[in-house]
Amino acid sequence: MKEPRTLGSRYRVESAVGRGGMGVVYRARDLQLDRLVAIKLVVDEGISGAKERFLTEARRTAGVRHPSIVEVFDVGEDDGDAFLVMELLEGETVGQRIERDGHIEPAEAVGIASEVCDALAAAHDAGLVHRDLKPANIFLVTGAAPGRRVKLLDFGIAKRIDGTTARTDPDMIVGTFEYMAPEQIHGRRVDGRTDLYSLGMTLYAMLTGKPAFAGENVATVIHQQLSVPATSLRERAPEYAIPAWLDALVLRLLAKEPESRLASARDAKEAFAGASPGSPTVRPPGAPSGEGSPNAIGSRPASAAREGMRMLDDDGSGAETAPLELDLPDTPSPHVGEAPERPIARVPQRLPEEVAPGAALVVAPPPLPAWLEPLGEVPVALSKRVVGYSLFAFLLNVVFFRGGFVVSVMILFIASVGGIAMWAASRVQR
Repeated sequence: MKEPRTLGSRYRVESAVGRGGMGVVYRARDLQLDRLVAIKLVVDEGISGAKERFLTEARRTAGVRHPSIVEVFDVGEDDGDAFLVMELLEGETVGQRIERDGHIEPAEAVGIASEVCDALAAAHDAGLVHRDLKPANIFLVTGAAPGRRVKLLDFGIAKRIDGTTARTDPDMIVGTFEYMAPEQIHGRRVDGRTDLYSLGMTLYAMLTGKPAFAGENVATVIHQQLSVPATSLRERAPEYAIPAWLDALVLRLLAKEPESRLASARDAKEAFAGASPGSPTVRPPGAPSGEGSPNAIGSRPASAAREGMRMLDDDGSGAETAPLELDLPDTPSPHVGEAPERPIARVPQRLPEEVAPGAALVVAPPPLPAWLEPLGEVPVALSKRVVGYSLFAFLLNVVFFRGGFVVSVMILFIASVGGIAMWAASRVQR
């Protein structure tokens, strides 16, 4: 593509500063306001509806105003090319930082993630899901004030939470597979928890220096995203001394099912702020403050804790719950914000005193009714065969034996039992 000299008779292009999946970013001067800006010019390389999608989502993004989201000044077309005018930033992306230093220290990574959560909360409130959160789309501004260092970039493939967006090829998956949530790969409905999965993947790369999943081809990465649990960060990169609480929180963000992740970006920000490097577990977001001694964690009975939450070790076994006492340090936590005047404990569950390095905090489904427990022990493969053979028998009965009512009901009853057994088994294995 030939490098442009002017765009819209207003912007004089000076030099190219980067290239992304959908366009080239240039350093340019706004001739009317006499200021430097960044211009992203769409590269439509045969992608169906790329320019239309870019313009539609750029206009939506311009309506989201937040200090941690790159500011959009203008959008338009010039000689058939769509372009987006943004604030010019000085610094580097998280991806460039990881490539230069190998990884990012936990305290700094948590600070970056917290600012990203602020930006995501603003976008989600405006009804937008980013869908392409990754290290290359998180910019670290040089010399910025504390809490104003991060800028979230590239909402070019953002999607409305209500499901509406610019027309897109139904067979095309947009995003970066190494950081893409399973529901996005499946083409299912996305929401704010989709971005939280990508944030977990980004944190994994920041803390360990490498993505959670990698392979020789796209198919391998997709298989891992859909079916393979992420390895504990502490196991993957033991040399970086990643805190156990942070390991557990990242693995929770990487749950395959959205329901098992944190519910919102604000909950994630609260979890980052509420935990400390010495904490043995992650405080559930939104939990009420404990009563009594500030160092006493939790006031709910152990039975209530077991009903709502359990700890899973690497082998999938559940850890026993027990009362927990925590001595909080007198000095402020070095990783996020300012420490409160007095420590506030907000973990309502009674959790293990020690959490295994690979432990993941997950929400346990309600127990099965007693009459369904035997069906939950039936192997899924056997249940599938029962359903398949029953439906085949029903078809034969209808086509060749004129479908006797009693026989048909019996066959359908057997098929129903097999289907219920499959569902019950899936709940038990979850």
